[in-house]
Amino acid sequence: MRDLLFLAEVVPMDIASLLILLVEDEAYTRRLVERILRDQGARRIFAAANGAEALDLIKASASPFDVVICDLRMPVMDGFAFVDAVRGGDSGADPATPILILTSMMDAATVEKVLGIGVDAYALKPISADMLVSRIASAVDPERRARMAPIRREQASRRSRLEAPTSPPAGRENAAGGGRD
Repeated sequence: MRDLLFLAEVVPMDIASLLILLVEDEAYTRRLVERILRDQGARRIFAAANGAEALDLIKASASPFDVVICDLRMPVMDGFAFVDAVRGGDSGADPATPILILTSMMDAATVEKVLGIGVDAYALKPISADMLVSRIASAVDPERRARMAPIRREQASRRSRLEAPTSPPAGRENAAGGGRD
């Protein structure tokens, strides 16, 4: 997981064929990242100003996105809630969709939380064109994705156990109801 943050080498990649979803609330940053992506060859870029708009784009898209580039701090729905919705399977997106977090936040608590929510790559703003393409390459790399698959399954299993409704054991009712024991 450490390679999410400390990818030392720049990995070149042809991103022209990728369907990219950019989720960023700051208009200037959104335009800048779109420009970097276009200058690097990307031609199919969709942008959303927050996680809720991104989920709408995912549901409306005829094709699945190849990669999502997402900020963390956004109004309406932040990056954490967005990633949780995608990974939880409630978004209409493939829960295994590669997600790259692009943020200015690098405090220890944020990094730990990001590592725990199931992202594929992490990059800090401001970002260079080479580093952005390298992080995208890391996020969509089939070998890396195969290594991450068991971790994703464990995260999904843990999430479903945490979200499972709790009910009293069969044959018992709550004490306040005075029912059977």
